[in-house]
Amino acid sequence: MESIIDHADAYALLTDGRRVHVRSVTPQDWRAVCRSSTRRPGLALLGHPGRLGVGVSSFAAVGEKYDVSANDVLLHWESARDTRFGLLHVESFGNPRKVARTARRPSRLIPLFAVDPEQSPSHARTALYAQAGIITLPSLGALIGVAALAAHQPAPAGSGVAVLANTHGMAALAGAATRVLGERPDGRSANTLLVALAPTAPRTMDPTATARGAGRDAVVLAVVADQPESVTVLRSERDPGVAVPFCNDAADAARAPAAVLGAVQLTGRLEEEIGIPDGVDLPRLEDLLRGWAAAAVAGRILEPAERALLLAALGLRAGGSPAQARVVTLTGWQDPVFGPLVSAAVGDGGAMRTLLVPVGPRECTALADQAVGPANFAVADAAARLSAALDACPALASARLCVAGAEVVSVSAAVGPVVEENPYPRRLRREPRGVSARRLGPKPHRSAGRHHHDRGLGMREQALHDVAGAEPQQFVRVG
Repeated sequence: MESIIDHADAYALLTDGRRVHVRSVTPQDWRAVCRSSTRRPGLALLGHPGRLGVGVSSFAAVGEKYDVSANDVLLHWESARDTRFGLLHVESFGNPRKVARTARRPSRLIPLFAVDPEQSPSHARTALYAQAGIITLPSLGALIGVAALAAHQPAPAGSGVAVLANTHGMAALAGAATRVLGERPDGRSANTLLVALAPTAPRTMDPTATARGAGRDAVVLAVVADQPESVTVLRSERDPGVAVPFCNDAADAARAPAAVLGAVQLTGRLEEEIGIPDGVDLPRLEDLLRGWAAAAVAGRILEPAERALLLAALGLRAGGSPAQARVVTLTGWQDPVFGPLVSAAVGDGGAMRTLLVPVGPRECTALADQAVGPANFAVADAAARLSAALDACPALASARLCVAGAEVVSVSAAVGPVVEENPYPRRLRREPRGVSARRLGPKPHRSAGRHHHDRGLGMREQALHDVAGAEPQQFVRVG
């Protein structure tokens, strides 16, 4: 399914390859841009904002990404000056590293939110979103709740949250939800007010009246446990310009202001320059790894003497483990989908955090701070050097560095064949049997020339090739 709309059209055209679905978009004050991979989440992203009074400035459902991908949508959002925030529901990435690089630019201009059910720092998908400046939510309902808050309420000024409830149970439930998310239940300095209403108690409070009297800078949202919809928006009868989001889940309600605050803090950040650390002999490193990989077609583990040469080319030194020093294990490998990755773990435990390569100085410092605490230069420096090696030398299949104090106490590495194939190529494919479709160019004819189906030609280039009369295959625009 592939389609793009903007607010000039006011209609969304969705197709699954056999049927075409037309969905109208009510023109409103344009606030959001939406991107989805498949039709059903796409329809949800279109339907809920309209129900909540959130105008959609553009929408894209990219399907199998044959002619429109997430990168194209992000580039379009970068120039959408009349848009306040973006929503994403991505099932797969055509080129994850390119998505991470491309998303950093629009995320510095507008808040971007995405659905990520895993939300684990050790997963590559979560790392991609974090490094791109995209705030993740665990479900589509939580994403819609954030959209309602971002569209109708000002951005929170801080992490403090005041809880106002009509029963002790609802107060405890809402307070616990804010604490789990790292927010501070604080009724004195907070400008975010979470109104929690129990269905069994009399409705003695009106959140819309509370929002009207709280002032323009106050953020007000409510939790109503017996509400059938996950999120709805109610407007004040006295002042229709005041709109309050209502959630039926305290966790989603508490998560929304934290997500908006995190996204707003990421906008306006400066772009980080990623370079080669001092002391890394990149030409020497490439020659060594290329030679070792050429001598072992199927790949192999490096010998101790070879590991010593690898450390020297990285500008690292090996030594013994200092007494009572915390050992941090840095692991890097070439992932077939996400490309080179670096992860950190303490001792023999699982990965605490994973990062997509290349990794900048700010991300390396955050990685070291999370592993061993602040002001640990050795771990951050080793992570930067390992990242540079993985990025420049795809023959380095994997490497593991154990860092304690300022020394590398152990190292292991392996070389392997370089795989250049893209796991999700953007290209045309053959027409399915029984499906009639418009041909690109004139009717195909027999030819002794080479088939170009697997060469990944773009739609325009493929059409031109058909017109030239050299293509024997029939192709369709697939989605």
